[in-house]
Amino acid sequence: MKKILLISNKEDDLIAISTLLVKNLVSDCQVITAQSGLQGIEKAKNESPGTILIDVEIPGMEGYKVCNILKSDEKTEQIPIIMITEVKSDSISRVKGLEAGADTFLKKPFDEVELTTQINMALRIDEAEKEKVKLKEKLQKARKMEEIGILAAGVAHELNNVLFPIIGYSEISMCNLPEDSGIKDNLEKILQAADRAKYLVQQISDYSHQDD
Repeated sequence: MKKILLISNKEDDLIAISTLLVKNLVSDCQVITAQSGLQGIEKAKNESPGTILIDVEIPGMEGYKVCNILKSDEKTEQIPIIMITEVKSDSISRVKGLEAGADTFLKKPFDEVELTTQINMALRIDEAEKEKVKLKEKLQKARKMEEIGILAAGVAHELNNVLFPIIGYSEISMCNLPEDSGIKDNLEKILQAADRAKYLVQQISDYSHQDD
């Protein structure tokens, strides 16, 4: 379910936007509301919404400041932000909002088509960003596994170099000893241990060559 955070202290805006989103415009969404900047910042961190709508005029902490704080936090910096402004808002206010990190603006009174378009676009951007993060994590994991594979191949090679003389000299020594020699029994045990080690080295080598 898509989550949309609405930060505004205006009851009319909270009701109007929530009703439009849930009933008419954006399917399968949950509207979370906050009536102060601090409350909105806290909910943005805890709820991880797909987009955030912030009223420019919020008592105690104006919307620009809230936007700037959200865009400065690694937990919320990727969430698209829509600033809610009055029709009378001038270009200076819009520039101020963009400098604070807002992605776009929504004018009041709300036009249903514009509201739908902007929110759906913001949600798609959020989904794309989350998918990009997942792909980045997969790439990092793949690179890490590749490094482990290279390390495993190197370890297997070095162990083989150690085992080769152990097995070789043990076999040569056994050929030069009589059947009833106690040393021959010891050498057989060394060879058995070396064979087990050789099997483990082969497993390491097989792992290092896995495509996955």
